[in-house]
Amino acid sequence: MDEVMEEKLECHVPKDPKPQWRRVAWSHDCTLLAYAESTGTVRVFDLMGSELFVISPASGFAGDLSYAIAGLVFLEYKASAQWSAELLVINYRGELRSYLVSVGTNQSYQESHSFSFSGHYPRGINTAIYHPGH
Repeated sequence: MDEVMEEKLECHVPKDPKPQWRRVAWSHDCTLLAYAESTGTVRVFDLMGSELFVISPASGFAGDLSYAIAGLVFLEYKASAQWSAELLVINYRGELRSYLVSVGTNQSYQESHSFSFSGHYPRGINTAIYHPGH
């Protein structure tokens, strides 16, 4: 008889008025979970389901779905031992923000850089993926 091991992560998040606009992403080592709400707010959780921090959108108003997240991607970060991962957050307006994420005793995040795709895609974007070859 095969033994099956099942792991479950339970996170408590606020009710979302537009749940179909949510996004989730796991870190490369599966120790972090990023959850984006329809408002553009991103919450990062650890394996115990504890909320580590909240990244609020730059601006916007209630009901403006252009600040919702089209792409949410964790990248492995090796440039410094201080940071565990890099989190790319791209909204429907075409605004990309990169955050360096640290867990453990120095649990924090810091915006690393930002970029706007609006010059290339003036109507915004509807999804984003990361390809390491580019």
